[in-house]
Amino acid sequence: MAAQTKMPVMRQAYVLMTAAGLAVFDENLGYLGLKPFAEKPEAIARVITSGEAPKDYVDRFLEEVKEMGFAELLYWDERVGEMLRAGAETHGLRLRAVDRLTLDVEQAMPAGEAEKYRDLVRDVSTELARLKIITEAERRDLHIVHAVRALDDLEKMKNQLYVRVKEWYGVHFPELGALVEDLDAFLEVVAVPLLRKEVAEKASSLFRPELARRVEEAAARSVGGGLSSRDAAVLSALASLGRDVSRLAEKTADYIKDLMASEAPNLSAVAGPVLGSRLISLAGGLENLARLPASTIQVLGAEKALFRFLKTGRGAPKHGVIFQHPLIHMAPKWQRGKIARVLSTKISIAARIDYFSKEDRSSQLREALEKRVEEIRRKYAAPPKKEPPRVAERRRRWR
Repeated sequence: MAAQTKMPVMRQAYVLMTAAGLAVFDENLGYLGLKPFAEKPEAIARVITSGEAPKDYVDRFLEEVKEMGFAELLYWDERVGEMLRAGAETHGLRLRAVDRLTLDVEQAMPAGEAEKYRDLVRDVSTELARLKIITEAERRDLHIVHAVRALDDLEKMKNQLYVRVKEWYGVHFPELGALVEDLDAFLEVVAVPLLRKEVAEKASSLFRPELARRVEEAAARSVGGGLSSRDAAVLSALASLGRDVSRLAEKTADYIKDLMASEAPNLSAVAGPVLGSRLISLAGGLENLARLPASTIQVLGAEKALFRFLKTGRGAPKHGVIFQHPLIHMAPKWQRGKIARVLSTKISIAARIDYFSKEDRSSQLREALEKRVEEIRRKYAAPPKKEPPRVAERRRRWR
């Protein structure tokens, strides 16, 4: 009988991914050492963020493991397998995935090394947080969020200044506020400043003929009091501020439209740049909006009404800020809820395309939206029949 040759025993080592580098354990789960991805915490954080270790680091690690006498490396974290797979064969090492084991690296380390490891992990975690903050701050959709909020502040400020200027100038020429309804035109007149007599003299160059005639007549029989030069100067400065705020609001609105066209073209096409930017602002960013279900997008901006409904069971909101969309607010009452559901679904799809795939499918989304809305208009052309009071009350009780 021929003698059987004895196969050499293949030594195995477990490789574990840690917060600072790769750790090695022997067959008996004894700790052998940790090799950090780099010397400095900043470099380690960059490796962890990228998910790819430098080739020279992988080569050195595999060479050191081979020098320890190991021929097979065991792992359960797929990231370890992807990191070592390319270089393992070159160094004559085998890789094998195994079931997950519970290993406490810090507990297995000697006391002195464990203390240094904790300090390193703390520094790496701090650097990772710093990199995360930088990444978040570079998001362009955050500029949309803040621009919309700034526009709201400017519009509020503009209206407050207009009301104050109108009331104050009304002491001198109260009839002008009723005749000149345009906010910017009124602020322009007061900012010059033009007193009642001057407004009447220059009315033909300031207003259209019919309005100029009415302003001249109103100035001739005005019941307003006098206005000193000092009063006029202060009032003019206030009106000038309102005019400048109005112009800045217009520039901010144009900036938002341009930003939406570049960052969220699909959402801009479906919801419009103004409404789309407001939805991004309410959600806290394009990513948050893309992750919201259509049902939540439908009631964004109607949180008070929604919580009131959840508390009382009555008056469920059919739409939130998307009511500003012309397809909804110009539709008959009985069609608005159905159109709001369709619109919120298309907005959800558009936001996901803008954030995840970056494709421009605005024309297809807009066409599909208009087609579905047209179907709703034809199907529900007539208002639904009203239920008798008793049936309606019974239905509410059943709910």
